[in-house]
Amino acid sequence: MMPPALFFLLRDNLCVLIGMFRPLMFETIIDIVELISTILVTVFYLLPLFIFSIYIFHSFVILTEHFA
Repeated sequence: MMPPALFFLLRDNLCVLIGMFRPLMFETIIDIVELISTILVTVFYLLPLFIFSIYIFHSFVILTEHFA
C-alpha cells in the first residue's frame, strides 16, 4: 500500500504537469481555429475566381464549336 505522503507528492507532480500543458493545449486549439478560418477565407475568396474561369472556358468552347 502507498504511504499517504507519497500519494500527495505524486498528486502534486501531476497537478504541476497538467498546469504546464494546459496553456499549450489552449494555444494549440487557438492555432487550429485560426488555421481553419484562414483556409476557409482563402477558399471562399478564390471560389468566385474559379467559377468565373470555368464559365469563361465553357463559353469559349461553345463559341469555338459554333463557329467551327
